[in-house]
Amino acid sequence: MKTLILPSILLIVTLPLCAQSSDQLPLETGVWKTETVNCWADEFMPEIRNYHREYNRLYAKNDTVLNDTTYQVITTDSWGTMGAIRQDSCLVYYKPMENNTFQNEFVLYDFGITESFTIQMYNLEDPLTFYVQEIDSVEINGTKHKRIRFQNDDYLTIGQYWIEGIGSSGGLLKPFYYTEIPTCENCCGVEENLVCLTVNDELIYISENYSDCDNLITSINNNATEETLQYFHDNNSLQITAKNNLIINSIKVYNSQGILIQTVSTNASQEITIQLKTKGLVIICIETNKGLISKKIIH
Repeated sequence: MKTLILPSILLIVTLPLCAQSSDQLPLETGVWKTETVNCWADEFMPEIRNYHREYNRLYAKNDTVLNDTTYQVITTDSWGTMGAIRQDSCLVYYKPMENNTFQNEFVLYDFGITESFTIQMYNLEDPLTFYVQEIDSVEINGTKHKRIRFQNDDYLTIGQYWIEGIGSSGGLLKPFYYTEIPTCENCCGVEENLVCLTVNDELIYISENYSDCDNLITSINNNATEETLQYFHDNNSLQITAKNNLIINSIKVYNSQGILIQTVSTNASQEITIQLKTKGLVIICIETNKGLISKKIIH
């Protein structure tokens, strides 16, 4: 079995060339929109989950020359300059920035790997080994792009993939995201996802878990307790009753990917009944006179 080590510029094998130049990442004109989802259990009521979703954009700010090699400087709206990136055929190299200094280069992606490959990452205390589970293709604007799906036995990597010319399911700079498998019923974690890629303001790719590149919830915070609301769920109907002088101003319903699917204005009510339009897990965000309350419901 062949092995690729990340981060490192040392490759264990000689790698094939990429199929065509159109499969290169659009570093000069692309904008990658990403979502980070943080989840934590309530300290006193662990059955209640708290969620915060943050959306960010990654894009090339300018060129720079480092050690006689030209890179694209990658920046974000939220965190500023992240590092410098370049590509050479199938290989994408990255120099992260720490303390305002570009660090050593390592291989961020190798789109030439085959099903016989494993990838080891040494940026944690213990090395992580990711296995190539499947290689297929996805059609983007009439052109097929190679897609590589991965798996790992000890970490949550279900559904993670790379797409040639796009990046990964975790975004441009996250070839893998990983969080330990929960050891308790109420454990949460962190997810990082690519939402979409635009080139020259034109939508090129949107991840399969999203239906909208722009209309996304920005955050969910519980600023009031569950004791102030009462819920009654029956078939498609959800009745919400406010208690303890709480006033409901509006309700928004999001699907499990954080995409807004329904809005209800209540005009300062203490009780409202809404008809849910989507099956599966939904997140109910209730704007009240005491803050925002969120509730997860399986419908």
